[in-house]
Amino acid sequence: YSLNLEGRWNDNVVARRENTDDETLQRLPSLDVDISRHRLLKSPLYLSAKNEAVHLYEADGDKGYRLDLYPRLWWPFKIDRFLSLEPSAGYRQTLWNLYEDENDSDQEGRAYHRELFDLRLDLSSEIYRILPGLLPASDRSKHSLRPQLTYKYIPRVDQDDLPDFDSVDRINRLNQLSWALTQTLTSRWIKATAPSDDRSPSPDGPSSGDGVPQYRYKQVARLKLDQDYNLNAANDGDPEPWSDLRAELDLTPDTWLTFNSQARWSVYDQLFTRYSFGAILRDQRGDSLWAEYRKILEDAAEDVDPSESLISHSLLRLHRRLALKGSLEWDLYADEIREWLVGFTFTRQCWSLDLNHSVEDEDRRTYFMINLVGLGRMGG
Repeated sequence: YSLNLEGRWNDNVVARRENTDDETLQRLPSLDVDISRHRLLKSPLYLSAKNEAVHLYEADGDKGYRLDLYPRLWWPFKIDRFLSLEPSAGYRQTLWNLYEDENDSDQEGRAYHRELFDLRLDLSSEIYRILPGLLPASDRSKHSLRPQLTYKYIPRVDQDDLPDFDSVDRINRLNQLSWALTQTLTSRWIKATAPSDDRSPSPDGPSSGDGVPQYRYKQVARLKLDQDYNLNAANDGDPEPWSDLRAELDLTPDTWLTFNSQARWSVYDQLFTRYSFGAILRDQRGDSLWAEYRKILEDAAEDVDPSESLISHSLLRLHRRLALKGSLEWDLYADEIREWLVGFTFTRQCWSLDLNHSVEDEDRRTYFMINLVGLGRMGG
């Protein structure tokens, strides 16, 4: 279970200065109660849920409360030894209550509701091979291959007369088949242990007190390919029902260095629609530096404008409880800074405080966030 309480207020300085309508969406407050997937008693079924209660407020627009309940039931099982089948069904109920004047406690709100279900079916398998150690000092490596097929279905539901604050209020129909192929390479190292009273060496390497060898494992490479097929589009006669082919690559040759890359390839236009290359450096103190080059070509399917940028994030430990952080995005098309942020994070055992100042175009924000471990977060 997880509980998150958050209050978020965005001050529209432009609307306030120019005396124009302010329809900036505020969430004051929002409460998320999520239930992680767990077994129902001794049955073969599992249950998970994502639930939200939120007060939504627009100074010159709609105002109201929304309750979104979304439980999901899972039934995973094996077919022979090599196939895993996991059907699941979700039922989503959303309730709204809108009001006109927040100062009038006697007014009757306008109530709305929406109910819809969705279905999902996952079919997967995994094959692997144990190899000799491929990295320095590693004694074993494991290469695994995981193919997966996924079917998702959400029926069409009339939502034209419902409130429209954010993406939760509009759930589009979906009839989609997806495939994915994931390859991973994991290496194993024998842990170094302090010498014990028993000086006789073990043929299996260092071991714990009960004689079991101690190892550490690390995923050193991951390559994932996946793609969607829109059955609704195919049934409607769309000549291009396939999505872009997506690829993700992560390489971690050592604990202090990670390379990552993502790309999308249009199977119809025979070109890349977007791609990125990045690297992360980290040390044992907790300092880190991440940099990425990202390019997005014009994508009419997702209504994305072309862009090219350099992005960096950094974290510097000033003290074991205090860290200085910063981020920067440089627009290579316009040859200017698109967005930057600087801030501090102070951490205690049960809580942490974030203080940030960010600038994006003409939008300047200074805000803080208090995170309560196990309870949630609040800020402004």
